[in-house]
Amino acid sequence: MEQYHVDFIRQALRIANAAHAGAKPGWKGFRWTCETFWAVEQFLKAASPEEQQSFAEAVLRGDLELSGTYLNMTELPDEQLLSSLHSKAQAYAASIGSRVDSAMTADINGYGWGYADSLLNHDIEHLFSCIHTHHGMYALGRKQAPFWWETRDGRRLLVWNGEHYMIGNELGLCPGALGKYMIRDEFSHQLVEPEAIHDGIATVRIRRYLAQLEAEQYPYAFVPVMLSGLGTDNGAPNSRIIEWIQAWNEQHGDLITIEMTSLSGFFARLKQGNLAELPVHRGDWPDWWTDGVSSTPMHTQVFRDAQRTLRKAVKLNAEASVLSRAEIDETEEALALYAEHTWGYHSSIYEPWHKNVQLLEVRKLAHAAEASRLAYRALDKVLMQQGSATLYPDRPYRFRVSNLARREVTELVTLQLDGWEPGALREGVEVVREDTGEVLPQQSVHPHTIVTELKLQAQETCFLLLRPPAAAQRQSVRGVHPDL
Repeated sequence: MEQYHVDFIRQALRIANAAHAGAKPGWKGFRWTCETFWAVEQFLKAASPEEQQSFAEAVLRGDLELSGTYLNMTELPDEQLLSSLHSKAQAYAASIGSRVDSAMTADINGYGWGYADSLLNHDIEHLFSCIHTHHGMYALGRKQAPFWWETRDGRRLLVWNGEHYMIGNELGLCPGALGKYMIRDEFSHQLVEPEAIHDGIATVRIRRYLAQLEAEQYPYAFVPVMLSGLGTDNGAPNSRIIEWIQAWNEQHGDLITIEMTSLSGFFARLKQGNLAELPVHRGDWPDWWTDGVSSTPMHTQVFRDAQRTLRKAVKLNAEASVLSRAEIDETEEALALYAEHTWGYHSSIYEPWHKNVQLLEVRKLAHAAEASRLAYRALDKVLMQQGSATLYPDRPYRFRVSNLARREVTELVTLQLDGWEPGALREGVEVVREDTGEVLPQQSVHPHTIVTELKLQAQETCFLLLRPPAAAQRQSVRGVHPDL
């Protein structure tokens, strides 16, 4: 897939440049949207300086467009990861003197509420959602409908709640890629040569589709449809689309005009109308398609632990400043590739023994494991810089405790000793807060595990000491335990 998407951008660039230079006048008006910025990253890594420059020029001309989406994600990413991912396309755009104002998703059907916050935080104003209808149908019971998605703090993201992401193929906009998934009609084009009947089917379906929208009182004089250059997911750009559109417009343009456009171009057209009357929705937009997450619970547990660990490392690094951006990016890349929505292989239910089913499950686990390895390495690096002790004789029983939250917390804190350590604490233990001298209530839940309750202000740090108790017998929260 990585190799495919790198070459897809090269193909799109060749088509756009040929049209721009006048070498292929019939391709004038061709547009290509880079659905995810991950694909752009892979292209830029592989591209020559000349290709990088040519790509930037095509983006600035508007022939190729960036989406603010990094990958089509599940709801696994936390705020920190999502923010990092949504910053990437905008940062690249700024580096070439451009800006990303729109994002699109395909094949996923919902997002946590924080998704809207994250897009708006990175100056992305619009979201175009292309769903997959395999398990259900359109959010709010409507398709091809805009609305405002309002965040907790009252900001609004303009959303287009769109069709299936390959509805344009079913309507016939791409020669040689006539689909039949959403549209069920009298045409059995799988059984005959599609080229021979393509234009006739397209004419019937497009007119029926628009008539249905009118019957549903669709309010606009335009309607957006997404399509692929091939009859498959992860399809290439296809110059035959623009050629077919030119021919259509010559024949039918007095009634129905078709235009290739960009995300920003579409939203600019939409915003010419009265947006104040659009419905406003708040809250989560739960996805019901990316259910692969729950099919690999152990993998997901490793991912979640890695994500939490990286979050700790990054917060502590604000003081330590020992982690490089490259180290954080490497960990986030592994997290993102696990949290991306592709789970298993299309035949994973009825063909679980298939090689691709096995490979994809193992690779998902590999992403989670790699994220875990990198996150813990980052945390270790930060803690060592802040004085974390390795193993040495007579190591003091001293623990640093930090509240990384932005609010006051009262939490149970676990102080873990190694099996060889108890030494002077074999007859009991007291937990002392170093800055106040207070002896804290505690309980030994295991000979090497002590739990105490601690209140800390927002982002406060303190040190706890373990020492033998002053009394011969140890008082715990459960009472007297003379045998400890």
